[in-house]
Amino acid sequence: MKSAMNAQDSSTMSAQFLEQYSMEETVRKYTRKTAGEGISYLLDREYGKIYLESIERYLPDSRLKTGIRLWEFGCGGGMNLLHLVSLMGRQGIKLDFACGTDSSTALIAAACNEADEYLAAD
Repeated sequence: MKSAMNAQDSSTMSAQFLEQYSMEETVRKYTRKTAGEGISYLLDREYGKIYLESIERYLPDSRLKTGIRLWEFGCGGGMNLLHLVSLMGRQGIKLDFACGTDSSTALIAAACNEADEYLAAD
């Protein structure tokens, strides 16, 4: 029979998780510039289609007029969120607000750098 995880075990696991997701190798894996062509292919040719179809199918016209609000939990280096923001801009879809969150401050910093590099100032 399994016993419940105690607070010390949980704290150790959290520290290990944050340490792993702060390593430079991990940051490179979860940012657009260094993730590789596979993720770029998927974002451009697969996920992008799904995002646009979902916006068209499920969002009311009133939301499209005021602008879409995006919030991604566990955004890592921001690849998906930044791609969607960029795609919406190219399609003329109004954006009201976009926010990515992650428990790794290293990945959030990487996402901010990616946003500065890949997105227009507006």
